[in-house]
Amino acid sequence: MRVFKHTIPSMGKVKQPLPEGKRLTGCRWTILRNRFIRANPMCARCGKVAEQVHHVIPRAQRPDLTYVWDNLMSICTDCHMKEHNLTEKPRF
Repeated sequence: MRVFKHTIPSMGKVKQPLPEGKRLTGCRWTILRNRFIRANPMCARCGKVAEQVHHVIPRAQRPDLTYVWDNLMSICTDCHMKEHNLTEKPRF
């Protein structure tokens, strides 16, 4: 299992599950997301250009895997909407 190398010691582990749909923000997530998209630029579902990063195992179920590289998937907005059964484009 590959864990993001650049950890911020003060952040530690998330102790409580994050509510479904809560948007990740912050430097740590932004750096990881940008590196992941750069390393995996195509949607894992359809092959289009990926715009978002999806957690394979939802953060609500396993908050400890939020920043684990192997739990991420590059995905386009349309496939991400299908993945979450949404009809309107969310701000992920």
